[in-house]
Amino acid sequence: MAVGKRGKYFHMYFTFQGQRVQKSTRCTNKREAEEIERAYRTQLAKGEVGLGTKKRIPKFEEAVADYLAWSAVEHREKPNTHDAYVNSTKALKLFFGNCRIDKINPKKVEDYKAWRANQPLRTIKKKNGKKKTISNGTINRELACLRLIINHQIKNELLTSNPVSKVKMLSENLNRWRVISKSEEKKYLFAASQPLEDIATLMLNTGCRQGELFKLRKEDVDLERATIEIKKGKTPSARRKIPLTDTALKILTRRFNIVDSDWLFVNEQTGEPITNVKSAHRGALKRSGLDHFRLYDLRHTFASRFVECGGDLITLKDILGHSNLDMVLKYSHPSEEHRREAIRKLG
Repeated sequence: MAVGKRGKYFHMYFTFQGQRVQKSTRCTNKREAEEIERAYRTQLAKGEVGLGTKKRIPKFEEAVADYLAWSAVEHREKPNTHDAYVNSTKALKLFFGNCRIDKINPKKVEDYKAWRANQPLRTIKKKNGKKKTISNGTINRELACLRLIINHQIKNELLTSNPVSKVKMLSENLNRWRVISKSEEKKYLFAASQPLEDIATLMLNTGCRQGELFKLRKEDVDLERATIEIKKGKTPSARRKIPLTDTALKILTRRFNIVDSDWLFVNEQTGEPITNVKSAHRGALKRSGLDHFRLYDLRHTFASRFVECGGDLITLKDILGHSNLDMVLKYSHPSEEHRREAIRKLG
């Protein structure tokens, strides 16, 4: 009999009147599953049950639109997350286009990896004149997005398996984090416009994510006790109170007095909190003449400086809002100056 175990239960697999039947028996015992499969075949033959109307399998572009519509609602309080998915789908749609989503198999996913890895970046060139290609990290984010899109169709009972799960992700450079030196910090902040200057300084003094600062309200700040409270986060650990340095307290006190809004970092045109400072960050890097670093590296810099000053990892975990120590260890790398000083002490 055509039954096979998938997950916890046995499923029946057979063809009836040219239509493929794939259905769970809801049984964990093979013999009972075979009896249910025989009974179901008999019911089909007698017309006691029907297969119903076969659901239409969407094309990839339709599946993307369906997923992004869901994402816009699901991540309405995290617009950057939704925007990241929108950005990741651009290359995916170019490659898979009008392909039916059930026709995407592991080989096609591997073909996408190869195609994407050979695509040059449009705006960045290496010093030798050769164009820089798409990074492995970018491709991995796109593959992760593809997996989510297909999983969404599995939830809709249009697919039963995900081909991306059978494809290996590309290796990434795990040492891409930078610790910003004090001299680099001074040059960067001097070149930064507002509100980037305040946001960057707060990241260096609190370890907050930029998105957490964007959503900071006046009610989240206790100037008397010199603390801020992050009330929303993906995990309970992300919802936390953070003590303020004197520098951070001065910035927040000033913004309390000059910002006419509940939000401390507000878009004056919309009245809503700002959502990114990417252009301002690129401008500050260009004016300062510093080598490229991500704004997120300022959070990494805070963690490294905290450890260098004698702070323990348990406390750092709580300040950063992480749920376990493994996540903290990747941030807390000593700077080059700190490593040199440690070696000097040995001599």
